[in-house]
Amino acid sequence: MIQKFVYKRATMEDIDELVRTRIIVLRAANKLPDDEDMSVVEKESYAYYRRALETGEHIAYLVYDNGAFVGAGGVSFYQVMPTYHNPTGKKAYIMNMYTAPEYRRQGIDAGYLPLAADVETFYPITVTEADKKEYGAEISLVGKLYQTVYPQYMAPLKEYDRGYLEGVIAAQKKVYGGYFLPDFITDDLIERMNAVYQKQWNGEITVNHREIEFLLASEITRRERQEILTLLSNHFDVALYSGEQNVAIPKIRKKNYIDYYTQMPKVFKCSKVNLNISLKTIRTGIPLRVLDILASGGFVISNFQEELAEYFRLGEEIITYGDIEELYYLVNYYLQHEEERKEIADRGLQRVKEDFRFEERMKVILEDL
Repeated sequence: MIQKFVYKRATMEDIDELVRTRIIVLRAANKLPDDEDMSVVEKESYAYYRRALETGEHIAYLVYDNGAFVGAGGVSFYQVMPTYHNPTGKKAYIMNMYTAPEYRRQGIDAGYLPLAADVETFYPITVTEADKKEYGAEISLVGKLYQTVYPQYMAPLKEYDRGYLEGVIAAQKKVYGGYFLPDFITDDLIERMNAVYQKQWNGEITVNHREIEFLLASEITRRERQEILTLLSNHFDVALYSGEQNVAIPKIRKKNYIDYYTQMPKVFKCSKVNLNISLKTIRTGIPLRVLDILASGGFVISNFQEELAEYFRLGEEIITYGDIEELYYLVNYYLQHEEERKEIADRGLQRVKEDFRFEERMKVILEDL
């Protein structure tokens, strides 16, 4: 039978279906057995839906395929005390996302929506002469160097496996715009690693595919950032806002962590070039760091991500690099061409104002419901 999906906003008549899916979601999320007593939660959920659907505190949608129920999801709205960054105190949670098991992992109606940028908060922040002195730099990177436990996990392994993993790291490190780590973390490799760790640590430590993938990706990112910052700091004034203590880059200016809302925008405004070097596991998507820099009116050079080319005019609103050599060339060029650099930053800011505000993101979400 051909799939024919119908999306329906839930009403009072759908409360039984909503409560049923809520209990299924809670059992799965909390790993509860089928015989666990959920009668109290079921009763309270029913009362919640009756009140919240009527008042608008909660909206929910049900999905049917040729009349058969296959999924649900909702948003709960609430209010807290007003704050400087949220004067109304209004907030929302996406809740009770459910898909029938036979419809999962099929990419049904899946889409990508980039994150939003807080332009209204970041851009109006002004910088003083004291700020320029404190945060000014030719190049800045806000982010960690990813100090990892890679050496500790590699030390007990046999020479072959250590060499194999080093080869995988070296290969992935050279590839921008492609990601193949999971393909080389095989079942046999994980089995051999755990056998070694069983002897080394008496079974107290075991690893799985995802853990080793993240470990390797973090190590690649650490090496990449270390190499980039070492290269650039040998030729330019580079500031690293990290807070990590053991930063072995002699010429870099090591700075502490900064406040996201009050200090970070000043760094982006006062730095001539802001870097974005994504963690290797971030295969797709527009990094939030890129949007934050642009929303502050800063100039950014980022590693290439496919979605950047989809949502921005590369070379006109944002600059991307494909390898370390190209990054060095671009940094050197734009440090020498201030007007061009400012024009690109201005166009990037306008793009964010037009397409990446929170209001725009919410419009897209609500239009798709």
